[in-house]
Amino acid sequence: MVSGCSTWKEPTPAKERPDEISTLLSIIAEQNEGLRTIKGIGKARVTNGGKTYPMRIAWVASRPDKVRFEMLGIPGQSSATLSFDGAHYYFISPGQESIIKGEPDDATIESIISVPVNVKDVIDIMAGKVPVIDFDSASVNHREEGGDLIITLQQGWFGKSQKIYYDPMTKRVKRAEILSFTGSLEYGVRFEKMTRVNDFLLPFIFSLSSDNGASFRWETERCYANVPVSPHVFVLVPDAE
Repeated sequence: MVSGCSTWKEPTPAKERPDEISTLLSIIAEQNEGLRTIKGIGKARVTNGGKTYPMRIAWVASRPDKVRFEMLGIPGQSSATLSFDGAHYYFISPGQESIIKGEPDDATIESIISVPVNVKDVIDIMAGKVPVIDFDSASVNHREEGGDLIITLQQGWFGKSQKIYYDPMTKRVKRAEILSFTGSLEYGVRFEKMTRVNDFLLPFIFSLSSDNGASFRWETERCYANVPVSPHVFVLVPDAE
């Protein structure tokens, strides 16, 4: 019994290391900080209720809160458009006589990708930046044998928490999870492939997931950074106007 216990190691506990935590969070803050607009086209796969739905999407975004998605049908034609101008959302689909307009909430974009994430977080993720919650305390965990560095951020007693996983060598974020106060996963993001576009490192493949089994996987085909984008692009108006 004594011999068996001698080989067992106490797990490395999470510790408050203010300087290290500050450094790791500053990596997120500084990532692609000069990126203002992105534009591109790619394909996505939504999985929900055991069914998978593929789609092609063209998009243009202006940080922090403006984005327009064109869900593409036959080549060159849009089958539906969802846009956010920072104050309202707009939606129109084929055969629809009028544009639906309303105040955005988390359910708006969830209706498209099936994962409960807000539009600002989606824009940050597309821009290669990890959304970070407001927090009251933070700790860092060093996994043994070259494992990930993990920062845990915690709000108050009944607040959310977040785990951010860094590659221990490059200090790049690999994935992140936002959890409710009960510990259930609100959503997680995983960066699967990063590609340099001009001076920016952008996620050409990323995935989102939630506790309800829904997931969204994105693959960029072409992407352009800091292209001129008019604010009017994000406001949908009837063709007659």
